[in-house]
Amino acid sequence: MNRAPDPVKVFVSYAGPDRAWADRVVEALEDAGGAEVSVTVSHRDFAVGGNAVLAMSRAVDAADVVVVLLSRSYLEEQRYTTEEWTSALMHRADGSRRRVVPLRIDEVDAPALLRVLTAQDLFGIDPDRA
Repeated sequence: MNRAPDPVKVFVSYAGPDRAWADRVVEALEDAGGAEVSVTVSHRDFAVGGNAVLAMSRAVDAADVVVVLLSRSYLEEQRYTTEEWTSALMHRADGSRRRVVPLRIDEVDAPALLRVLTAQDLFGIDPDRA
């Protein structure tokens, strides 16, 4: 009997002020991927009262794909988002790499390490259409 393949694990990394965008991206991924995609997003999947930093670390480590919602808020260095996107770029313990998908939701310049990746611009587009 053939076993269904494991779902692609996606972590959506965003700054708190961009939660509405994160919800739209999560909904789009889950609608498009069905059972073939497992999406993790902090405000829905991290336990209230739990260790958020540890939960983020585990989510990034487990992810096959990290979707990065680039905005002015996201790029504020004091946010934990800096740790999220920088750790997402690191090789896994087995030497493999996870895919990082930058989505620009504000007209911002990506950090140098993310500029090598093709970003999709969503700013200036109706959020429901984007």
